[in-house]
Amino acid sequence: MDLLLPMKQFFHPISKILEKPYVSILGYPIATKNQIESRYTEINHLGIEAISFFGNTKINNISILGKGHNGLIALAKKNKKIVALKIRRVDSQQQTMNRESLLLKIANDINIGPNIIESSKNFIVMEYINGEIISKWIDDVSYDDFNHVIKTILIDCYILDKYNIDHGELNNASKHIIISNNHPTILDFENASVTRKVSNVTSVIQYMYIRSSISKKVNNDGKITNEKLIELLRLYKNNNNKKNFTRVLKFLNL
Repeated sequence: MDLLLPMKQFFHPISKILEKPYVSILGYPIATKNQIESRYTEINHLGIEAISFFGNTKINNISILGKGHNGLIALAKKNKKIVALKIRRVDSQQQTMNRESLLLKIANDINIGPNIIESSKNFIVMEYINGEIISKWIDDVSYDDFNHVIKTILIDCYILDKYNIDHGELNNASKHIIISNNHPTILDFENASVTRKVSNVTSVIQYMYIRSSISKKVNNDGKITNEKLIELLRLYKNNNNKKNFTRVLKFLNL
């Protein structure tokens, strides 16, 4: 979900996904005939009525929204509403989508992540966020808008930290945060955990200000020194209370 949806997007009836080469999306990377038939029945039970082959990711020359270790994301329609459809990969280490859907529901309960609509063994139907990944959005953003969005992201990460939900992949936030109308949404909870030590705030700050190509864009004036920032992050990591979090925000002028 990393690009803006055109005003008019063509959708095919869901039966199109049974045709070659599109069937490879339903059972990626390789599926048996029985698996395809079972998944098609499952997708119909979820009420998916149409699909659009749109996005920056290519699978067998078919455009989709995204691809991860656990599944593919495609643009679809349910009840005439555009949704994001996550399809479990046949070779996924996760035998069902139950764990990921549960973690996304937990995040939704604290108003984080795309809203989950429905799920099953091999699919998650969720809200489609029409926006840009943060690494593209940042190219043309104003200083004030940047500060507003980054502060919002960090507050969301702080809430995740306080609820002991570790996203697990925010050290590469470019793939997992999308911006729509200057509102950020954290995506993809397939590797999230409620048992390991949380590192959402520290991971995003390291990505934004220290260890990525974006850090060069956001700190051209050199006012944010890595040494001081790392010291504040260390304090926060040892005790992720509001006082230490506020110190980080203040240092970043947020």
